[in-house]
Amino acid sequence: MDKFSVEFLMHLNNIACILPNQGKYDEALDYHQRALEIREKFYPSDHIDIAQSLYNIGRILDHQEKYDDAFEYYQGALKIQQKIYPSNHVNIARSLSNIGIILYRQGKCDEALDYHQRALKIREKIYPSDHIDIAYSLNNIGIILRNQGKYNEALDCYKKALNIEEKFYPSDHVDIAKSLSNIGNILSDQEKYQEALDYYQRALKIEERFYPSGHVDLAHSLNNIGICYENQNQREMALNYYQHALTIYEKYLPIDHPRRQKTEHNIRRLTKRNSFSK
Repeated sequence: MDKFSVEFLMHLNNIACILPNQGKYDEALDYHQRALEIREKFYPSDHIDIAQSLYNIGRILDHQEKYDDAFEYYQGALKIQQKIYPSNHVNIARSLSNIGIILYRQGKCDEALDYHQRALKIREKIYPSDHIDIAYSLNNIGIILRNQGKYNEALDCYKKALNIEEKFYPSDHVDIAKSLSNIGNILSDQEKYQEALDYYQRALKIEERFYPSGHVDLAHSLNNIGICYENQNQREMALNYYQHALTIYEKYLPIDHPRRQKTEHNIRRLTKRNSFSK
């Protein structure tokens, strides 16, 4: 590849990396595809830079929720990476993880779990036990295990992830709030509502500091707290939290969004029940 082509390729990549931050995914995709065409012209088919272009395109398609297409590009990148890199390379773990996320979104939980477990094995080999990427894998595995009804195993993954995050992040980091909510979800699934309530309230405190001007995650936590109170027959408290959640949902979610509609239904149901009990 001549000097001009190298410089032009760098220019394409630089622009392509900036555009997603501006929400310009179609333009970013075009630049990444042009970079891929140049690389395929000058490099052998298993060159690692081709894998990087395939991965970059997969990421854009993933953001656009074009999961079937994203899966194909991620798989193409992974095949090259597995030829070029040692078996425990960090980029292989990253590709395995992203493919696992795609498979989960496609409802292929068993396959997704396999990919996430393979990613975790690599990360546990190459990183210290408290590395944040290990927490990331544990959370992904926990999500799938919860979906499969394996609550104790999911809870174990989430608690391990939280332990790592609390060492790695400042105490009010939003990812800690997400893990606290994940643990609360499992405890709620197990009908341990008082324990779940504690985790949800801890998550809410962090989110209130992290999102002072409001965010949909605040509404999720408020709604979850409402569910716990309702299941403990504290209906007035539940109604208060549902109403607070709905105020935020009305700001951030469309009127036909399932979460918003479910909260509206909960409010109507409790309001009607309270009126009958008076």
